[in-house]
Amino acid sequence: MSVVSKMVSMAVGLLSLAIGVTGLFFPILPATPFLLAATFLFARSSEKLHTWLLSHGFLGPYISGFLYGTPMPARVKRIALALLWIGVVIPGAAVWFQVSSVRLVAMAWMLLLAVGVGFSVYLMRLPVEVKVEGHEAA
Repeated sequence: MSVVSKMVSMAVGLLSLAIGVTGLFFPILPATPFLLAATFLFARSSEKLHTWLLSHGFLGPYISGFLYGTPMPARVKRIALALLWIGVVIPGAAVWFQVSSVRLVAMAWMLLLAVGVGFSVYLMRLPVEVKVEGHEAA
């Protein structure tokens, strides 16, 4: 791989990472595809960034779960659910206070709640890492 293509892959990977992290806070913007794209692009362009991303305290287990089918730590699942619902409530409140049409407010809330419930069900169905006597077991 040429130096230019590595630089482009790294730049697109950093952009994907930024969008993916932003997507953790806003339910309309998907985080997972962008984080997986960043992982793929870093694997092709920068071993250092790839290793950093997979060993990151919060993002690493999240990405590894998708890449390798490993169970998600319960703490990560709780944080993801909390961030999801924060990302539903804040835009919902903004719509509530900024939009005068009751119909538009109701439609926005229905959409936000549908996304929140849908992703919550998905997250709740993911396997959770079980710890047995101080040891981790899948």
